[in-house]
Amino acid sequence: MRRATAKLFKAAYTGLWVAGGSLASPYLLYKLATTPKYRKGLHQRMALSLPPEPESPPIWCHAVSVGEVIAVSELLRAVKGQWPDIPLYISTVTATGQETASNRLGDVAEAIFYLPFDLPHMVSKVVGRVNPRLFLLVETELWPGLITELSIRKVPQILVNGRLSPASFKNYHTFKAFMAPLLSRFSYLCMQSRRDAARMVALGAPENKVVLTGNLKYDTIIASLRWIDPAEVRRELGIPEGVRVLVAGSTHEGEEEALLRVLGRCENVLLVMAPRHPERWDEVAKLLEERGVKFRRRSRNEPLNDAKVLLLDTLGELSRTYAAADVAFVGGSLVEKGGHNPLEPAAVGVPVVMGSHVFNFKEISQTLTEAGGMVVGSNKESTIDHLCRLIENEEESRVMGERGRKAVFDNIGAQDRTLEVIREVMQKLPV
Repeated sequence: MRRATAKLFKAAYTGLWVAGGSLASPYLLYKLATTPKYRKGLHQRMALSLPPEPESPPIWCHAVSVGEVIAVSELLRAVKGQWPDIPLYISTVTATGQETASNRLGDVAEAIFYLPFDLPHMVSKVVGRVNPRLFLLVETELWPGLITELSIRKVPQILVNGRLSPASFKNYHTFKAFMAPLLSRFSYLCMQSRRDAARMVALGAPENKVVLTGNLKYDTIIASLRWIDPAEVRRELGIPEGVRVLVAGSTHEGEEEALLRVLGRCENVLLVMAPRHPERWDEVAKLLEERGVKFRRRSRNEPLNDAKVLLLDTLGELSRTYAAADVAFVGGSLVEKGGHNPLEPAAVGVPVVMGSHVFNFKEISQTLTEAGGMVVGSNKESTIDHLCRLIENEEESRVMGERGRKAVFDNIGAQDRTLEVIREVMQKLPV
């Protein structure tokens, strides 16, 4: 009966794709034609090139992009340590996710590949090839075709580090009748916060499958950043002694220009600017040239001399660069992007300032703000005011940084709790 229901669900899903595919395909074709990053891994995305056949059924983890890969990296190392003889397969959607997975987990993963488009015939080919014994889905990118195919093949599925932003919850709730049976296919749904857990139940997930495990990002951040020496990072970047450093990480269009106001108001400060998307590096360089701001590009490894801005136009250095900061601004928050993760600067004892748009990291932002390690500006002007005040007040920024770092350490433990859930499911599998 269960298998027949799953097949019916899959048939209905296939019908939805047939009906909706004609509407989606022109946009997809346009993106494939005009945006190079959409063409990366296209053979794998279309299941024309399959992952290597595993020697035995692997544990398969899907993490959409950079943030999800980083969040789950230490957990996957723990999983591999617990079951060293079981292959580990990792899939991502983005090219930067692929690169991050290779850099962080290439030594423990037997295969890293692109997830196929969520079309039934493509998903079926890849799932059949990988033949996983357990599937781990990071955060809450729900792929109906994949989840259904895994369910039909009776593969246990666990959502790890699950979260539901207000926007995601609203969107999913519109399709609650569709979501409830989809969520019931998971063995467990491990959620970051009580609010996330309550939203998941409200979508129709069985209460006995929803587990509050906490946010893996606290554990991952501590593991990766706790031993960084700020003085060493400053030497690597060529920052002179005595210069106050503002690191603006993951910035978006409209934020860089606003942040340049700091240079006009504060003396003896270096602004390290790290645009969120690599394709904007040249755009930001052009902005600095037009504004007459002296700057250097990190990729050229040139001496800073009298430069006022260091453009961090490299991948994978932002987390470490935060350690060189006296104050950190985390981007996507002066514009309506929802903000990016403030844990990285907080973990290395740097006070954090963000704009008012922090809905992507509402729980973390609230934790750090209540602890006194972060401040949120009500608008662009007040955000710049906070940055300037902290740049000019060394003692206040030092105290804020210490409070933020303590808050990060006080919230670790999600990795152990999640690993226990995985262990429970693994123990029920046939040897």
